[in-house]
Amino acid sequence: MNRTPGREYFLFDTLFNLVELGLYALSLAGPVALLWELRGAGLPWLVLLAVLLWPLAGVVFGALLVILARALVWRWPRGRMLLTSRRAIAWFVLDRFMKMMYRSPFRVLLEANNLLRLLFYRGMGAGLDWTFMAGQGVKLTEPWLVRLGRNVLLGDGAHLAAHKVEGNVVTLDEIEIGDGTVIGAGAIIFPGCRIGNNVTVGARSTVSRGTVIPDGETWVGIPARKLDYFSRSKSQG
Repeated sequence: MNRTPGREYFLFDTLFNLVELGLYALSLAGPVALLWELRGAGLPWLVLLAVLLWPLAGVVFGALLVILARALVWRWPRGRMLLTSRRAIAWFVLDRFMKMMYRSPFRVLLEANNLLRLLFYRGMGAGLDWTFMAGQGVKLTEPWLVRLGRNVLLGDGAHLAAHKVEGNVVTLDEIEIGDGTVIGAGAIIFPGCRIGNNVTVGARSTVSRGTVIPDGETWVGIPARKLDYFSRSKSQG
């Protein structure tokens, strides 16, 4: 009989909450120590220095997440597996590191600086080109399973979710998106999707698991379907 690993994952969550607190402490230790040393400089100068040091703390936080992820998980998990398996534990560890970044106050640095976002996602295993562009609130929950071509645009709130949990089983599969493709705001792309070049996925659309979209097409809806302009114009006529 399959068992749901509730107790184990509760313990993992507790452990990673402590790890998260430690990462914040390490990231902020340098800036706080410097501000303490210069505490006699006057309030305006201290405020200015704090503003300048904040991005540095964010860079340290992101770098520590990448270093820990690569140190603890030697092989990026993929495929179909039980939630009680060792491979699923590796996915859980990486998932918790990604959640740490997404809920941290440093997330705004990633969204405001494309270079930092590229470096972080590449550090977490993503295949991204330097021409990659993304809006606010974009999520790549399993970046090591994401492969994007050149000049790909992800709209605000787009979500590339390369995992799907069904009962006691999780499936991890790559998401591939070709050159010049636009993923609309709030759209969700599920695992195993292969999206071609110069494709448009409409805002708030959901591309179901394993969907293959050929080059140059436009897909919209929940679940997303090909938008046939010819049939649409004919029916309206």
